[in-house]
Amino acid sequence: MPVQVRDAIERDAAAVSALWSELVGLPGAETVGGEPPERLVEKAVVRYTADDSGRIVVAEVDGTVVGCGFMSIGVATPLDEGRVVHLSHVKVAAGYGRQGVGSALVEATLTWAEQHGLDSVVTSVPTHDREVNRFLARLGMTPAASLRAASVAALRVRLPHHPSAAARQSGRMGRSVGQVVAARRYQRRVSGRTRVAVADRAAD
Repeated sequence: MPVQVRDAIERDAAAVSALWSELVGLPGAETVGGEPPERLVEKAVVRYTADDSGRIVVAEVDGTVVGCGFMSIGVATPLDEGRVVHLSHVKVAAGYGRQGVGSALVEATLTWAEQHGLDSVVTSVPTHDREVNRFLARLGMTPAASLRAASVAALRVRLPHHPSAAARQSGRMGRSVGQVVAARRYQRRVSGRTRVAVADRAAD
């Protein structure tokens, strides 16, 4: 069966959100940030339609969406002067494995990289998705990094509760200002007593 890869459009949102919900193990009715995944996909499709730095693509067989992925342009490391294409969120629908869907998505990624004059592709795939990891390994892609994710709140809870550098600096500044104010008050009191003593001696 021929596989066609194209840019996602708004009417693909339901199919893409279903594939991505399966990818991360979420039920289809799950909400993210108060909105259902389908609505978030619609917004993302509109956003990347107008932004050439990223693409949400779908793979079709006989008019049915059977795979999807997200391509973006960035850098692999802060030391790289050149840019790379990043392929992520690759998912092939159940029952369509080993039918060329993944290969078609990668082929579309390579074509997009060439169109932008880029010569490297990096991917990020969930560690539990063994099928995709094996597929990419067969293509010669080797592990280069491990991505981990957590919410800011969760990280705050687990970090040692040491005051931040900014807080320590603020504390030092507060103490310094307080010391200056106290010293000036002391000098005024001493100066005032000295003037009184001089005036008393003059009166005598």
